[in-house]
Amino acid sequence: MLNGNILNVENIIGNGAASSLTADNVANTWVISSENDGTVAGISFVDFSNLNGGTDTDDFTLNGGSVTGIVNGGGGVGVNSLTANDAANSWNILSADSGNIVGDVALFANIANLTGGSFADTFVLNGGSISG
Repeated sequence: MLNGNILNVENIIGNGAASSLTADNVANTWVISSENDGTVAGISFVDFSNLNGGTDTDDFTLNGGSVTGIVNGGGGVGVNSLTANDAANSWNILSADSGNIVGDVALFANIANLTGGSFADTFVLNGGSISG
C-alpha cells in the first residue's frame, strides 16, 4: 500500500504473475502504459497484475497498456472510472460495476463509469449493470 510512510520512492517492481498494488485512500489517477506497468500517485510501477484503488475516487486510464489481473476501484465515497485504450474495445459487463475489456483488462470491479476510445466500442450487458 502506498502511504505517507514511504518517502522518495520512484519505482515499485512486482513479480508479474500475482503482484497486487493498492493505492492510498485518497483520490488517485492511474495510467497503465504497458502490460501491468504504469504510474499512480507520481510513482512508476512495473509487473503488477492486480491494481486496487483506495476508498476515494480512483481513475484508471489505459494509455497503450493492459492488466492481466484485476482493476479494482475499491469501495468508499468516490466514484471510480475506467478509460479504455483509444481503439475499438469490446466490453463485457458481467455483474454490478464489474466486467472485462477483451484483450486489455482481464477483470474490473467497483468501477461506476466506463469510457471507450474514439473508435467504435461495444458494450455487452451479460447479466451486469453500471451505476455511473
